[in-house]
Amino acid sequence: RMLGGSPDAIRQSLGKVPAASAAPVAGTAAPEPILAKMTPLERLSLQLRAVAESYPNSALAIRVKDEYSRIIGAGVPDEPVPERILFESGIAFGEAPEETAADDLIRSFERAVLAVKLSEATNKLRHAEAAGDMEAIQKIATECKEIATRLSAL
Repeated sequence: RMLGGSPDAIRQSLGKVPAASAAPVAGTAAPEPILAKMTPLERLSLQLRAVAESYPNSALAIRVKDEYSRIIGAGVPDEPVPERILFESGIAFGEAPEETAADDLIRSFERAVLAVKLSEATNKLRHAEAAGDMEAIQKIATECKEIATRLSAL
């Protein structure tokens, strides 16, 4: 208005301005929605692996690898961790984290693993009950009880 243009003149001139190109800049790609496709268990697993990879040979990395192996019953996979997860791990834990810095993450991971195992065992129990297999029912019921006890202790 200070330049003497009326509101109508300004609106009309806006329609003449070419819109900025929405095409991405060469060499840059939109980040892949990795995390949206993961289950909570997969995400926690990746976060633990990222901690171990981000702080190699540290007391924290050794502890995370040991706990991961104890919980899963197998070693830490050698698959690469996505860069985004590694970056988030570095931000969350800082430059020199203590050995116990990932204890909450470890507990969450163990809880998620046990919840999945309990769900699978409960499903097996339903199938055994439907089939009327008393031996399988007792065996699986004991397994469910053991898992539930471990889960409640966390």
